[in-house]
Amino acid sequence: MHTASWIPCEKSIRQVNEIVIKNQLSRMLAERLEEKALKYEQRLLINKNDWEETCYQLIARSFGTNVNADPFERVAQNLSFNTIRKHINNPMQIEALLFGQAGFLQSTFKEIYPHQLQSEYVYLQKKYQLEPIRKLEWKFLRLRPANFPTIRLSQFANFISQHDRIFQKILETKTYKQLQKLFCAEASAYWKEHYSFKKASSVKSAALGKNTIDLLLINTVAPLIYLYGQKTGNQKHIVHAIDMLENVAAEKNNITKGWNNLGIKTKSAAETQALLYLKKEYCTQKRCLECAVGNAVLQRNIL
Repeated sequence: MHTASWIPCEKSIRQVNEIVIKNQLSRMLAERLEEKALKYEQRLLINKNDWEETCYQLIARSFGTNVNADPFERVAQNLSFNTIRKHINNPMQIEALLFGQAGFLQSTFKEIYPHQLQSEYVYLQKKYQLEPIRKLEWKFLRLRPANFPTIRLSQFANFISQHDRIFQKILETKTYKQLQKLFCAEASAYWKEHYSFKKASSVKSAALGKNTIDLLLINTVAPLIYLYGQKTGNQKHIVHAIDMLENVAAEKNNITKGWNNLGIKTKSAAETQALLYLKKEYCTQKRCLECAVGNAVLQRNIL
């Protein structure tokens, strides 16, 4: 209980049977999904059990990544998916709605495209009585230009413009490769030569990267499908969520590196998600008596 080690059993974990570790990780993955599903269920209740609206808001948050998740979420909450759907065949109007609600169209522009977006938004803002969030909420500092909220907003607009029933499409898409393709969104042509509305930059790719899509599948899509399986009592959706995580590559971060250093090698996001949860909820809190690995170590030491 008083150890300063990275995890309490790090000096003994290599002696624990691999089956014990795998069983513990299976339990941790279930608890991790349960925890996220519970949060998403609260959002679903706020949205009056509208799965499409809930999915739209949660995906929007994912497009913002950790840095801009909150303002992205506020944009989605202040701009309903039902409103977006009315313009599903007009990507430029969807981009105008998103950039306008994000507070990026309140300046004076010299270039044609941002001016067009502004004109579209002024009309749509009055039509739907929209109130934009403050532009100051967005963070650019220490972000790679490819992760700027301007690029992400355009990518999100491109994704939304292709799907009027996002959640239904996700449920119909069974394989990891199909899901990767589903979320393969690219920013509009303007953003291939810009990072902001202020000035042009060098030509570049403006497509959503594979790692970003994987994080979206891990943190948003899988827990949402898992929740849907729980709510409908359909086991196949729960299995689908777990299968998806087993097909996504293992995450790489300081915590997974720490487990690797202890000989716990990972091949999939299912394993890394389980290990992240184990470290946060059990090891850090020294809940060794509630952990199969901890019990195995204690029994070995007692004997």
